[in-house]
Formats: sequence, structure tokens, C-alpha cells
Amino acid sequence: DSDTDATHPGPPAVKPVVCYSLCHTPAFTVSLFVFEEGARIPLHDHVGMCVASQILCGACEVHAYDVAQGAGHYTALAESASDEARVVKARAMPVRHLTAESPAVVLYPLSGGNLHGLRAVEGAGPLAMLDVLAPPYDFERGRPCLYYEPVQKPVGNTDNNEIHTETGSDEEA
Repeated sequence: DSDTDATHPGPPAVKPVVCYSLCHTPAFTVSLFVFEEGARIPLHDHVGMCVASQILCGACEVHAYDVAQGAGHYTALAESASDEARVVKARAMPVRHLTAESPAVVLYPLSGGNLHGLRAVEGAGPLAMLDVLAPPYDFERGRPCLYYEPVQKPVGNTDNNEIHTETGSDEEA
């Protein structure tokens, strides 16, 4: 199985992630995500939302950040779909590896890895993940889904070495 098409050379093909909306109310949504092995959801956020996730089968690698509060060393994350990218100061969290045996993960608006990307682990079979978002995404109420990329750009005052930026590789999800 090749990630590229021999007749159309170019970047690797994107492996699909399918989202099934199981329940949608003004207070919460419940969705089932199904990933092929190696498929990923890029780094994104859940502004002002709590998210509870449970892996049902397969294995998932999570690269996550919390929005930075106060002084310290940060990673700069820029919105990837914006002409004038908004840069967010964020603190990287340890990479997590989740399986169906892992307890449910809860993300809060400012903690728990609310900015995160997901990748289905190769060799672990398809990944199925149940998500509950409360409240749901709602662009008109200031809860859009924004995508980010780590950038090499100082954020804030760099004169006193309080800010540190890192670059992310394409391997980060």
C-alpha cells in the first residue's frame, strides 16, 4: 500500500478520518471518529469547550498543548488557515499514547491539552474514538474550530528570555 500515486507524483495521499455525528444539541454533541491506520487530525482547538474522549479500538498518539498562562517557556502556535495568523502562546504537554484500555481523557478550556492533534498508530488497526463536546462548536458564539502549526516566531517579550519557540515536525499531529 503506497501513500503516493505513481501517475501523479506529489505529496503523500491523506488518509481519511470519518466523523459520524451521533447526537447534536445546543448543550453538547456526541461524535464517533474512525481513522485508518496512520490517519491524523491536525493540531486544533476547542475554544471555551470541555471535551471527553474515549478510544474504543485501535491506538492513538496525541500531541497536545495548553494555552500558556503567566511567564515561562512557550511554543508559538499560529493559525494555519489565516492570512494574518493569530499566534498563541502554548505550553507543550508530554505525548500521550491512548488505547481502548486507557481511561477517558477530559480536556478543559485552559488545561488538559485543549490544543491537540491526533494520529492513529500504524500497526494497531483502525482507530475508533467517541467524543463528547460541551458546549458544541458554534462559530457565531465564538467557538470555531481553529487549526494551528508550530512556528519559529518569538511571542511577547524576548529581551528577558521568558519566551522560547520551537518548531514542530510534520510528525506532530
